[in-house]
Amino acid sequence: MVSIGRDGRILSQGSVSDALAKNKILAAEVIEDKRSTEKAEEEATLAGDVKEADGKLVVKEEIEEGHVSFSACASFHSSTVQPS
Repeated sequence: MVSIGRDGRILSQGSVSDALAKNKILAAEVIEDKRSTEKAEEEATLAGDVKEADGKLVVKEEIEEGHVSFSACASFHSSTVQPS
Protein backbone atom coordinates (compact mmCIF):
# COMPACT_ATOMS: atom_id res chain seq x y z
CA MET A 1 0.00 0.00 0.00
CA VAL A 2 1.18 3.49 -0.81
CA SER A 3 -0.20 6.56 0.96
CA ILE A 4 0.18 9.80 -1.01
CA GLY A 5 -0.15 13.26 0.53
CA ARG A 6 -1.97 16.25 -0.90
CA ASP A 7 1.27 17.58 -2.37
CA GLY A 8 1.86 14.30 -4.27
CA ARG A 9 4.64 12.98 -2.05
CA ILE A 10 4.61 9.46 -0.69
CA LEU A 11 3.73 9.61 3.00
CA SER A 12 4.12 5.90 3.70
CA GLN A 13 4.43 2.60 1.93
CA GLY A 14 4.36 -1.06 2.81
CA SER A 15 1.65 -3.30 4.14
CA VAL A 16 -1.67 -1.86 5.22
CA SER A 17 -0.83 -2.26 8.90
CA ASP A 18 2.55 -0.53 8.36
CA ALA A 19 0.91 2.37 6.50
CA LEU A 20 -1.72 2.78 9.22
CA ALA A 21 0.96 2.71 11.93
CA LYS A 22 3.04 5.39 10.18
CA ASN A 23 0.22 7.66 8.99
CA LYS A 24 -2.06 8.72 11.86
CA ILE A 25 -4.35 10.73 9.56
CA LEU A 26 -4.96 7.67 7.39
CA ALA A 27 -5.60 5.55 10.48
CA ALA A 28 -8.15 8.08 11.75
CA GLU A 29 -9.89 8.10 8.35
CA VAL A 30 -10.11 4.29 8.37
CA ILE A 31 -11.62 4.29 11.86
CA GLU A 32 -14.15 6.99 10.94
CA ASP A 33 -15.08 5.12 7.75
CA LYS A 34 -15.68 1.92 9.72
CA ARG A 35 -17.86 3.79 12.22
CA SER A 36 -19.96 5.44 9.54
CA THR A 37 -20.38 2.15 7.67
CA GLU A 38 -21.47 0.35 10.84
CA LYS A 39 -23.87 3.17 11.70
CA ALA A 40 -25.42 3.10 8.21
CA GLU A 41 -25.82 -0.69 8.37
CA GLU A 42 -27.40 -0.44 11.81
CA GLU A 43 -29.84 2.26 10.66
CA ALA A 44 -30.76 0.24 7.58
CA THR A 45 -31.39 -2.83 9.73
CA LEU A 46 -33.54 -0.88 12.17
CA ALA A 47 -35.50 0.71 9.33
CA GLY A 48 -36.10 -2.69 7.74
CA ASP A 49 -34.34 -1.73 4.52
CA VAL A 50 -32.11 -4.79 4.51
CA LYS A 51 -33.67 -7.61 2.53
CA GLU A 52 -32.67 -11.23 2.75
CA ALA A 53 -30.64 -12.41 -0.22
CA ASP A 54 -32.53 -14.83 -2.43
CA GLY A 55 -29.41 -16.18 -4.16
CA LYS A 56 -29.99 -14.29 -7.39
CA LEU A 57 -27.17 -12.29 -8.94
CA VAL A 58 -29.48 -10.42 -11.28
CA VAL A 59 -31.66 -7.54 -10.17
CA LYS A 60 -34.83 -6.68 -12.04
CA GLU A 61 -34.27 -3.73 -14.36
CA GLU A 62 -36.00 -0.49 -13.54
CA ILE A 63 -37.85 0.93 -16.53
CA GLU A 64 -38.76 4.56 -16.94
CA GLU A 65 -40.87 5.99 -19.71
CA GLY A 66 -40.45 9.43 -21.15
CA HIS A 67 -41.07 11.56 -24.19
CA VAL A 68 -38.64 12.84 -26.78
CA SER A 69 -39.93 15.72 -28.88
CA PHE A 70 -39.95 15.59 -32.67
CA SER A 71 -37.52 18.52 -32.84
CA ALA A 72 -35.03 16.65 -30.63
CA CYS A 73 -35.27 13.56 -32.86
CA ALA A 74 -34.92 15.65 -36.01
CA SER A 75 -31.90 17.44 -34.58
CA PHE A 76 -30.29 14.12 -33.63
CA HIS A 77 -30.88 12.57 -37.04
CA SER A 78 -29.67 15.62 -38.93
CA SER A 79 -26.42 15.64 -36.96
CA THR A 80 -25.75 11.89 -37.34
CA VAL A 81 -26.75 11.30 -40.96
CA GLN A 82 -23.98 12.24 -43.38
CA PRO A 83 -24.94 12.87 -47.02
CA SER A 84 -23.28 10.49 -49.50
